Amino acid sequence: MYSIDWRLTQVFGGDRSIQDDISDQDTVSTIEFSPNGDYLAAGDYGGRVNDELGKVDFKFWTEFASHEKEFDCLKSLEIEEKINVVKFVHQPTDDLTLLLTTNDKTIKLWKTASRTMYTTHYKHGSEIPEYVPDQQTMFPELKQTYGNYHGYPIHSLCPMGDMETFLSADFLKVNLWNFDYCDSCYNLIEWNVDESKELITCVESKELSDHIFMYGSSTGTKSYNNKIVFVNSDDYSANPQRQESFPSISSIKMTKDGNTLVVRDYLSIRKFDLRKSDGPLSIVPIHDHLISRFSELEANDVLYDKFDLSLDGTNQYCVTGSYDREFIVHDLKNKQTLPLLSHRFQPKVLAPLPQTIPRNSIPSNEPLSTKLLMKYAPRDHLPGMPIDYSAKVALTRFHPTENLIATAVSNNLYIFNGYYTMG
Repeated sequence: MYSIDWRLTQVFGGDRSIQDDISDQDTVSTIEFSPNGDYLAAGDYGGRVNDELGKVDFKFWTEFASHEKEFDCLKSLEIEEKINVVKFVHQPTDDLTLLLTTNDKTIKLWKTASRTMYTTHYKHGSEIPEYVPDQQTMFPELKQTYGNYHGYPIHSLCPMGDMETFLSADFLKVNLWNFDYCDSCYNLIEWNVDESKELITCVESKELSDHIFMYGSSTGTKSYNNKIVFVNSDDYSANPQRQESFPSISSIKMTKDGNTLVVRDYLSIRKFDLRKSDGPLSIVPIHDHLISRFSELEANDVLYDKFDLSLDGTNQYCVTGSYDREFIVHDLKNKQTLPLLSHRFQPKVLAPLPQTIPRNSIPSNEPLSTKLLMKYAPRDHLPGMPIDYSAKVALTRFHPTENLIATAVSNNLYIFNGYYTMG
């Protein structure tokens, strides 16, 4: 039996606590790994995109301003530069990366290419300079700015598997774009604002597929290629406000085989079998302790907080966030749940890391029988115990091929590595 021991290995960002005076411009708003895992991009409220480079140990690579403040004259509304979503597109070469970014209104396609910088060097006794390679630098170049075909803030971007098209979505609409045409798109879904009783909250495409996508809604509906397949029928409460907030889907993922949906709502993770329609296969409670704190959630304006969900490369594990800097790794196969902290100061109860085993030395069938090592006892959320709602781990991402997790809290980006051990 093999175990996975998760350890914090890197932290990017200022050495300041969540209570310190941190500029909103520096707060991380989205994170994303490239398909091969070589790059990790982070967007912030200041409209900037940071690109980190590395296989397991990441280093800062480049930063550029993707968006600036805009003003919508028709609506007399200022559009923030905050990056809502950043997505990597197919990577034709190792030194060329394509990125899709968006704020509330404008979608952009960026090309970041690696170029060698040269310095002049004079050999002894020579008056003719030589150009000597100095360092590799990434240069961003704006390739496309796509037309404004959304009437509400854009919250989702999904590059499709054909490497020619991508989806964009707001609360009432899903559009299909071709990368090469910035002034037109196909409208796949459009709800009437006067008739609709629900909102589109997230959209995701099936990995490597050019025609399969799914979306979640504010009423707990999960739809697959515009066909409703599941509805959260749970009666969270007789209170209409609770029925409106708790079932809302914040993230939805499909496994590689196309048979399973994993969904995150405010209270839980739910696993569904697309071949059946009789409710979830399993429910993993995340925020059950908050149900009794409804008034407190309202007072702190966190009822509609969204939390990411991410699957690892094997589709066995998923990761999602919570409050108090806590995030959760869940084993979908063995139904184990492990709480971890996104904090530069990790609990002192952690034992020294035992002898590790390279992942490539484990037989392909063995990782299915791994277990998660419990790092510390989950904190008991007693009725009177305070919860720091400002220390929210809303952003979590699994590396596509390695046992590696990226999380973000405020202006800090945390990298956790999972090490295989015996026992």
